Amino acid sequence: MSKKNEPELRESLWKHIQAANPRVVKKTSDRFFNELGEAIESYHKEIIEEGPYRDAYEALRDMFKLIEKAPEKTAKIRRKFIALPTFAREAVMRRASWRKEEFFRNNDPTWENLAYWAENCSDDELIEKLPILIANGRAWSFGQVRENGERSAPHIEPMVMGRVGRLHRPDVEWYEPPSSESKGGRPPKEAIDHLLRTFGLLWLETTGQAPDKRRGTKTPFVRAAEALLIHVGITNPEKTMKRFWASIEFHKNRDSQVPWDLDDDINPGP
Repeated sequence: MSKKNEPELRESLWKHIQAANPRVVKKTSDRFFNELGEAIESYHKEIIEEGPYRDAYEALRDMFKLIEKAPEKTAKIRRKFIALPTFAREAVMRRASWRKEEFFRNNDPTWENLAYWAENCSDDELIEKLPILIANGRAWSFGQVRENGERSAPHIEPMVMGRVGRLHRPDVEWYEPPSSESKGGRPPKEAIDHLLRTFGLLWLETTGQAPDKRRGTKTPFVRAAEALLIHVGITNPEKTMKRFWASIEFHKNRDSQVPWDLDDDINPGP
């Protein structure tokens, strides 16, 4: 568990676990608290340590824009690729692994082999394929409004690591520019939502009861989840809980792709 206010949080969560299931034993609760502690630690690394995510995003975006504006500078592009920070390497490795034959030939999908491809492929192949590794989409930005009221030139922004930065869309009513809380680190909503989903799974494993809510009163799970969110610094836990329940409802209501209704010969009953 996190050191700050750890005893208070542990006591609070244990009280809510006992309210949900009085038969939970110490061995089970120890596992719950150990795994939750790891999840909280991971969350803080993603949010508080801003550098890795921000540096990776900016390095990949800069390389994309360099390819777009100066594709003839292949030597510089290769150097930038080889010098990518670790988090950026992980992102391009995931994308390269999906197209293994193009980037690794018959070699193992490792960073060293991908770097070898980047250093030795032809200029044309580099400029053609590298953007595929950097961006999984593109968006049209209408440019930022300057102090004199004029708007800068429209341009293409790449979707890097799941997000589009520097996006200005005055033509789309629902679009809102990223707030200051989104600078650096993993996008805060994504990170806290992941922590809460992990907490929900741990709660199910520990208490034997799925996360639940009731109108007019707070269930033990809701009280425990709110205590966790406040502990990690979420000042308005209701919004995070609302996204959590919306996600639960979406997955409950969508059509299942699991072939439960196959013939008994394939899926024999008990």
